[in-house]
Amino acid sequence: MRFGTRNTLTASVAIASALALAVTGCGSLGEYEAVRKVDEFTDRETCVVEPSGFTTGFLDGALGVFRLTFYAERRNGEDRVGIRSRSGLPVGEIQIRIDNHRPITLTYADVPLDLTPQGFGTAPTTNLDPEVAQLVEEMNRNAGKAASPYRAATGAKARVILRQIATGKVLKFRQIGVNQALSTTAEIELTDKFRTALRQCKIGT
Repeated sequence: MRFGTRNTLTASVAIASALALAVTGCGSLGEYEAVRKVDEFTDRETCVVEPSGFTTGFLDGALGVFRLTFYAERRNGEDRVGIRSRSGLPVGEIQIRIDNHRPITLTYADVPLDLTPQGFGTAPTTNLDPEVAQLVEEMNRNAGKAASPYRAATGAKARVILRQIATGKVLKFRQIGVNQALSTTAEIELTDKFRTALRQCKIGT
């Protein structure tokens, strides 16, 4: 009987901890794995580092409406690293900080065009003055990037983040520039297993 009481108490403590995490949106986000994906039409292969199945289910309960997760991908020989909203909702600016390094901000301007919603932000530019048409096209691109569920860095900014990950212990991220009541702060433990997943995708190599 006493044994059962102890089990009940342990379960209660675990549930309370999970509820606290769900409210604050703060905590370690579990295991990540390398997943290779092939486009059914182009046969083009990409490799993504994303949460494992168990972690995915946990995140749905812990991170609220935006369900933000760390995102890293190798596509067309290019490294991409940042945060994505698994719910598909557009996110505001994202700040990433690894250990004691200076925070790095990811904005919509960092988003690659192929990570924008299909058909979003498009408008006809025919029969327009060339300068006006160029301006409209730029506005369309920016609107599509702003609506993207990704905030992903490429190029030099991605290389800085990946260099810090290579020797770092903890990656923290938070959402800024949106309703702060819905914003979340979370962290990832940068383990050898995590870095192995990046190497399996040849990210940062």
